[in-house]
Amino acid sequence: MILQPKKYRCIKADVSKIKKLGYKINSKGSIDFDSFMNEKFPNFNLLSLLRTVEAQFTSTTKKRINREISYNNEDSFLKIEYVNEFGTFNDALMFIRHFTNNRGD
Repeated sequence: MILQPKKYRCIKADVSKIKKLGYKINSKGSIDFDSFMNEKFPNFNLLSLLRTVEAQFTSTTKKRINREISYNNEDSFLKIEYVNEFGTFNDALMFIRHFTNNRGD
């Protein structure tokens, strides 16, 4: 499989679709999420990634799933959490990713 780079720009409609998937978006700063993504993580199609996470994992648990995205413009930090409400380790379903932008901009 050959991956071809594609230009992508996050728009407010994408943020709405992310929220409709059930993700809460929390900020430590004043910049809007779409502006943050375009500035700090250009061409990163987060909506596409989250749709893939949903397609691969959601049907594997009957437990409630907590979905959260946190970002901090000052630190160029993005965190995605997709975690079910598990009782034991064997019931746990977690997809947690941290992204940082170290380009200096």
